Amino acid sequence: MVPLASPSRRRVVPPALNPAQQATLAAALRQPPRVAGIPIATWTWKAVAQFLRQQFAVGLSRSSCVRYLHRLDIVRKRPKKRLVKADPDKRAAFVRTYADIVADAERRDATMLFVDEAHFRADAELSWLWTPRGESALAPSTSPRRAEKAAHYSAVCLETGTVEVMELVGTSSATTSVTFLQQLRATHTEPVIVIWGNAPA
Repeated sequence: MVPLASPSRRRVVPPALNPAQQATLAAALRQPPRVAGIPIATWTWKAVAQFLRQQFAVGLSRSSCVRYLHRLDIVRKRPKKRLVKADPDKRAAFVRTYADIVADAERRDATMLFVDEAHFRADAELSWLWTPRGESALAPSTSPRRAEKAAHYSAVCLETGTVEVMELVGTSSATTSVTFLQQLRATHTEPVIVIWGNAPA
């Protein structure tokens, strides 16, 4: 005769979600948690557990929440930033113009330098996100305040990997911009095409 396991050793089976509940969870996972009433930025197993408690009064453990994420084809990825300030029309116009500039540089055997201010700053750490399989993992990002940045001028040549830098003390101005251009001319005596970030200076 096989003895029965004591109550303390019995395996606790988590409550299962029915198909309708799983469909509701799957739909919620394809939107930011805040849309579903969860006041955090991204989905985690804790957010899933909170959503299930609020919606269906169902309590699931960490492992059960993770199993349902996998069952609903939600995978864990390291995200890329989705720049919320980007203008798609301006970006498309620049791509068209850039193609003409590249052709001109090849005809004249000119060096192309991309110039802008380079900032060292504290920004959000990109960790992992649960996201539908086959879709990109994107995390909204904005730039920290200017006071939190250490700034340099920088120029990069994509073809050779050459980098020119100049420390920027204070804010950029016409004077500091001219100084950096003079530094570039002293280093590059060949024809040069400079593509500069859209800064007022």
